[in-house]
Amino acid sequence: MLLLIVIYLIYIGSGLPCYLLGAAWPSVYVEMGVPDSVLGIVSTIMICSMIVANLFSANLLKRFGIGSIIAVCMLIMGITATGYALAGAFVILCVFAVPLGLALGSIDAVLNNFVAVHFKSRHMNWLHCFWGIGATVGPIILASGMTVFGTWRAGYYSVAGIQFALAVLLFLTVRTWKKAPVVAEKPAEPIKVNYAEVFRLKGIRLSLVAFFAYCALEFTVALWGPLYMVMVKGVTEEQAAQWISFVFLGMTLGRLLAGFMTFKLSNLSLIRFGSLLILIGIVIMFISGSEIGYISGFFIMGIGFGPIWPCLVHETPRRFGEAYSQSVVGLQLVSSNVGNALAPLIFGAITPFVGYAMLPFYLLILLIVTVLTIEAQKLNKSLTS
Repeated sequence: MLLLIVIYLIYIGSGLPCYLLGAAWPSVYVEMGVPDSVLGIVSTIMICSMIVANLFSANLLKRFGIGSIIAVCMLIMGITATGYALAGAFVILCVFAVPLGLALGSIDAVLNNFVAVHFKSRHMNWLHCFWGIGATVGPIILASGMTVFGTWRAGYYSVAGIQFALAVLLFLTVRTWKKAPVVAEKPAEPIKVNYAEVFRLKGIRLSLVAFFAYCALEFTVALWGPLYMVMVKGVTEEQAAQWISFVFLGMTLGRLLAGFMTFKLSNLSLIRFGSLLILIGIVIMFISGSEIGYISGFFIMGIGFGPIWPCLVHETPRRFGEAYSQSVVGLQLVSSNVGNALAPLIFGAITPFVGYAMLPFYLLILLIVTVLTIEAQKLNKSLTS
């Protein structure tokens, strides 16, 4: 029970910083005197660092153990949040994006595989609810700081304090990871990473493309959604920072409901239902002209996002075997983060020519690629339940 509580708190802590910069960006780029389109540079640096961490996750886990890795990473995240709060120039944001990406990438890889091996699909969804809570609360903390203190920096200081407190708790509970439950047979030991062999596994390429397309879609919404609201819909910076949190609130609710729905529905059915809701949310965001419409579009889109990532990850140990799963999860996260890096960067590069009003169409393209790839996996029997 103690370990499960610790994991819940880790998911909250790792969700807090993920979309803070996107929510703060309408204020940050003006204050630092940089073009609005350079947001993609910071996210790309962070994501490249995450990719490095993903690639070395299996070997890192074998050497240091999951408890020590996560405790150190949470401490690093607190330090980077403090660095962002103190940053006076754009280059400082870029520098602190490196350790933030390394910490997030390490936690993602080792913890997602741990949960996929030791818990059932419903637990994967429920645990990711708590990541959604962190991702929801983060922009709310930032918006509250802007309202009360008049600066986006207050939100970063608050998040740093929470992460330092979690780091202390994690260092005190390192030994609890050795008491992890075994849900079935004893999990297979991770094998030494041999990516040439992993790439020969049946269905691996389709799996990697699916993760690339889906995560590109989710990250683009979170990163550019607030600026789209300001530039195209004419809302205030504070409103944009608050409303983007409805994506993560919807995601949290979607994962909570999906956990119960796994009793009756397969992973593939939940993914299809989520994709339909994302489409509805994009359409509402595009055609709406009212506050309730904007909030509804973000919220429905978030509910759709909810089950897709947990259901895709949960398939990994069963689809590719537990011995390979840590290496495969590492590659899936690499593919996800390549999508996270490239898709927002490309959108930032084309906005001077096409304008921010093109965001819904850009999201629609990413959604179509996601759906087609996942359906192709079904034909290859990559999603079995």
